Amino acid sequence: MDILLPKTTEAVKKQAVDQALTIAFANKTTTRRVLYQDSQVIIGQNLSKVQAKSRPVSITVQPKSFSLLEDKAAFQVPRRASIPFQSAKQYFNRRGE
Repeated sequence: MDILLPKTTEAVKKQAVDQALTIAFANKTTTRRVLYQDSQVIIGQNLSKVQAKSRPVSITVQPKSFSLLEDKAAFQVPRRASIPFQSAKQYFNRRGE
């Protein structure tokens, strides 16, 4: 992931981003809410396209998928019940090492 999305890889190393992702993945809600943002990163649930594009890096968690957006690169990944969030978090962190 660090080759395709280096800014995202760096962002998920931050404790505040990690906490926001933990909250986002723990809840399968359709409510739109921002869980973390700074000048470079926005993390949230069901973010609008405008919100997601408001920062160079965004992670939007939805009930059935999550989206990674970095500059002009975009990926949508299905959420599977067989893959707990802890595995996704470890994946992000491991790829940044």
